[in-house]
Amino acid sequence: MPPGMSHRLNLQSKSETVWTTKATVWGAFVKSEVTRQEEAQQMVETLQHQIVIRYRDDVASGWRFLLGGREISILAIVDPDQSRRFLSCRCEEAAR
Repeated sequence: MPPGMSHRLNLQSKSETVWTTKATVWGAFVKSEVTRQEEAQQMVETLQHQIVIRYRDDVASGWRFLLGGREISILAIVDPDQSRRFLSCRCEEAAR
């Protein structure tokens, strides 16, 4: 396992109304930051993450990771060096 991939994540896809676990993968949180914006006259905080996992050809934006009780939505996926070794996933999570 590459260094830093210490989080065990459930990778899920959604079919109509049901989330289905496709795999359990190891991942690394490479970068995390908080964004704040006003919605309906309230400040809403969102956590933005960059999560790296081993390459898979079946992962899609719109899927999510589960980590404990946390739901982390996958927004975009990139194979950073086109080597098919890793995927860098830009993700979003509602702040608690």
